[in-house]
Amino acid sequence: MSRWAARLWLFAAFLCALAFAPAGASADPGSPPSAAIVPGTAAGWAAVSAAPPSRAAHEVVGRELPEWVDRRTGSASRLSSSCGRIIEAHLSGTPRHNYLDLTLQNDSETKSDFQLSGVTAHFGSGLTRQLNPSAEHNRAASGSRGHWTHRAFSFPSKAEFEHEDRLRIEVSIEVRDHGVCSASIELVRRSDIEVPERSYTAYSPGGMSMGLTMHFAASGDLRTIASNVNPGFDLGWFAFPWVHHGIGFEFGVDAYGSRGLPAAVPAGNSNAIIGGFAMVTYSYRIQLSQRFTPQWDLGLGYYGLSADSEEGNDRLASANCFSMREKLKLNILLSTSNDGSRVEVAPALIHSYIPAGDFGATSVSGNLFSGALYLVID
Repeated sequence: MSRWAARLWLFAAFLCALAFAPAGASADPGSPPSAAIVPGTAAGWAAVSAAPPSRAAHEVVGRELPEWVDRRTGSASRLSSSCGRIIEAHLSGTPRHNYLDLTLQNDSETKSDFQLSGVTAHFGSGLTRQLNPSAEHNRAASGSRGHWTHRAFSFPSKAEFEHEDRLRIEVSIEVRDHGVCSASIELVRRSDIEVPERSYTAYSPGGMSMGLTMHFAASGDLRTIASNVNPGFDLGWFAFPWVHHGIGFEFGVDAYGSRGLPAAVPAGNSNAIIGGFAMVTYSYRIQLSQRFTPQWDLGLGYYGLSADSEEGNDRLASANCFSMREKLKLNILLSTSNDGSRVEVAPALIHSYIPAGDFGATSVSGNLFSGALYLVID
């Protein structure tokens, strides 16, 4: 065997050794070791060995809060062996709320469940909050031995997490024929990583908007067809994967009326000139408060102009181009529903750059300036 072949065999053997190394050689993020266990206040009840509930890892609402993830376990969960049961607590969040995900594994023949009004969070600063049960995220199996119950509780405000570094959860557990048992779980925030803004800022993850527009000025050659004020509309859908940055799609119509027709179609009979667009948008927003959110949108895509005959069966003039449309608007909160969805109204200023070139007998490249009023549902 050549020297290079021998080296390749040794390298392959090394890779196989890594692949079949014992599972205990590395930490399993889904199975916190005993070092992560925090004893609960299980007055009057025997403790059990703390093995994590088998279904807990699948019950987290949203995403784990990264600053609360334990370095040793790779998980934001903590365990308590209390009341003859195993309790696992997870801190997680969605764009609108932060959640405490609790899973109770029953290790006895006596049925038990969390007392929905008996979950309290004590922050390190001294702030105390009663948590609200989340009906849509509650799941339960049989209450007998070896089965589990999962309950999700929402915090009243995400903003209260910004400067907190410690959290003690007090839980009440109803045990049939034995009354109520109390348990406590401690959580500590990591100090070596920066707290992401999504952990303490409530924001909209996406939605749709409907707007009525009115152009009031134009520049360049576009003034030949945009000399009078006419209405338009647009529809948009958007998503915000991050607190400040989002993406979306919008399309709409700009009405130019008939005043510019003699310049574009001197010998034709047309009702009006219509502009239409379809664009992909980038959005940036700043949340001044829960009620006021300034937002800037930049759209890039297709813009087309057309003038049809009065009968609608003949295209008298047309122009197509790649256009830019930017929008500055102020989202003002009107109402919030029980599920967290919001209704907003948003006045806006719009600038469109339309390099359309020749349009019939004239040129229509230039800038269009508009005002708009939007209804936003997110």
